[in-house]
Parts: sequence; C-alpha cells; structure tokens
Amino acid sequence: MSKLLLTLPDGKVCDFIDQKTRNDTPEEYVRQNIERRLVLELGYLPEQIEVEYPIKQGSKTVRVDLAIFREGDQHNQENIWIIIECKKDSVPPSASKDGVEQLRSYMATCDNSEWGMWTNGSSYRSRNACFCPYSIT
Repeated sequence: MSKLLLTLPDGKVCDFIDQKTRNDTPEEYVRQNIERRLVLELGYLPEQIEVEYPIKQGSKTVRVDLAIFREGDQHNQENIWIIIECKKDSVPPSASKDGVEQLRSYMATCDNSEWGMWTNGSSYRSRNACFCPYSIT
C-alpha cells in the first residue's frame, strides 16, 4: 500500500476534521487543538463535526467555527447540538464583538443547540442553553 505525502505551502495547515487547507493563523491554531481534543480525547466522531458551518442569523449568514451534531442526525441548523467558537489568544472573553456574546447570539439563533463553548486557547467559557418559562429572582 502506497501513501501519498503532501507538502503544504508556508502559512497553511490541513484541517484535522475536513482535511481542507486553511490559513495558519493564531485562531486556526486554537481551532485545530480543539478539533483534536474533541476526537482523540472526548470521543466525538469526525462525522459529527462541521467546520465553519453556515447558519442564518436574521437576514445574514454567519459561520460558526465548529458545529457538533448528535450521531446520526442530519446536518442542518435545526439539529446543531453544540457550538464552539475559537479565537486567537489575545481576544478576551469580554470582547464586545468576538467574546462570549458572539457565542450567545449564535446559540440564540440555533434553537435546539444545548451547549456552547467559547475559547481563546487559554480561557474557556461554556454555556448550557437552559430556557426557564418563569423568572427566577
């Protein structure tokens, strides 16, 4: 059996999940580490994970870094189970545009998403989409 060995150009990486060539950026470095951990440490199947998955948010389409689906579910916006947003290490969770609020807005758009995680590689924030029909004071 022969193996094909490919050389990537400088500044490029091969995505762990979908094997697409992507730009080697600080954010991509974080995403590749998360992808490997999801599969190799946590046991998710690569087939459950979509990279740069497009979702409709109002009249525009945005892309979530990683969308995870339950095994066997059709891959569509209504079936997204977990959303993961990855940022470069210099972005704090409190950043107005790229912080945890971005994850919250994506989860609000995907009605059936149950979990979300935001990370910059050193800081992690997770959210459970718990909707209560009454107010807790």
